[in-house]
Amino acid sequence: MTFPGIEEPAVCMPDNCFCEIIHEDSIKQPMNTYSSFVFILFAIFILIKFINRKDTSNNFPFYNSIAYPIIYILSLIIIGFGSMYYHSALNFWGQFADVSGMNLLASFLLVYHLKRKKIISNFTIYFIFINSVLSYFLFTYPFLRRYLFGIVLILSLIPLYIPSLKTNFIFKLKYRKPTLPQGFLLNNIEKETEIPMLSTSNTNYNFFWIALFTQVIAFIFWTLDITKIVCEKNSILQGHSIWHILSGVASYYLYLFYESERINLDV
Repeated sequence: MTFPGIEEPAVCMPDNCFCEIIHEDSIKQPMNTYSSFVFILFAIFILIKFINRKDTSNNFPFYNSIAYPIIYILSLIIIGFGSMYYHSALNFWGQFADVSGMNLLASFLLVYHLKRKKIISNFTIYFIFINSVLSYFLFTYPFLRRYLFGIVLILSLIPLYIPSLKTNFIFKLKYRKPTLPQGFLLNNIEKETEIPMLSTSNTNYNFFWIALFTQVIAFIFWTLDITKIVCEKNSILQGHSIWHILSGVASYYLYLFYESERINLDV
C-alpha cells in the first residue's frame, strides 16, 4: 500500500468536483471553500451554549459523559476545516480530511443512538471500530466514500424508532457527586441508581424533525449540484455551498434535540 502524495488529485478530478468552476489559484473552489466555515461557526455556537447552560445537573443523557458534546463539537470543527482544505486544494488528502469529519459525525450519531437505547454498552469501542473501518475504506477504496457515509447516516436513524431495551423507560445512570466544577459530568462510577427516563415528555422532537427536514433539503441541493442539473459555474451562489449551510443548521438543531432530553431525578 502506497501513500498518496500531497499533489495526488481528489477522486472527483478533473470534472466531477461539483458545479463550481475549478480555478488555477491557490483556492480551487472559493465559494465551496468559504461556505465550509459554517460548520466551525455552528460548532462555536454549540460550545458557547454548552458552557453557558444554566442547568448543570446530571439529568441530561447527552451530558452523562463529557465525551458526547466534545466529540460532537470536534466533529463539526473537523468537517469545517476538512471541507475548506478539500475545496481549496481538491487533492486526495483534502478529500480524506473532508470525508473523515463527516464519518466522525455520522458514526457518532449511530453509536450514540445505539447507546441511548441501551442496545450497546460500550460507546468508545464501537465508535473507534466504526471509524477505523470507515477510514480504511476511505483510504483504500475512496470511490465508496459517499455510499458508506450515506449508509452510516441512514443506519443512525433506525435506533430512534426502536423501543428502549429497558422497560418503562428505565435506564441505569451511574454517577457520583462531582469533584470538578459544577457542570462537569464524570465517567467514574461510584453509585448506581435506577432513574426513570421520561423521554416521551421531556424531549423536544420538533428539533429533530427540523434537523431531518433541513438535511433532506440540503441533500436535494447537493444532488442538483453534483449532477449539474442546476449549475452556474461562476455564480457566487452554489448548490454545494447551500448544502454546507443547511447541513450546519441541521447539526445545530440536532444538538438542540439532544440537549432537550431530560431525566426526572425526583421520582
